[in-house]
Amino acid sequence: MLSGLAVCAAAVAGTGYAGLSALVCLLGVCLGGSMGSLQAVGALAYPATLRATGMGWMSGIGRIGTLVSGLFGGIMIGAGWEIPRILFVLCVPLVLTGVAALLLRGVLSRTAPPLPDR
Repeated sequence: MLSGLAVCAAAVAGTGYAGLSALVCLLGVCLGGSMGSLQAVGALAYPATLRATGMGWMSGIGRIGTLVSGLFGGIMIGAGWEIPRILFVLCVPLVLTGVAALLLRGVLSRTAPPLPDR
């Protein structure tokens, strides 16, 4: 969610190259941290009998998304889109994945088994 808000703020502000450099730094921190946490979420989301398969599919779909996003970025640049317009388009998947993570958090907290007493 923070990444989506940062991209939208940069699109609205029209910050220029200095602002875009700061945005890329912020996105690198936020998105890099979220990619690392996906492994932990995947381990909780899939039952033990399907965990390896589920994690493999999760990783594969993520890689497809990386390829498709680069393709769409090139298409937008080739079509002559300005930077703020491209940033607004980038806001959509960032906000959607943030909302999906919040929804998944609620689902996992309701279905998670209780922790054993020590």
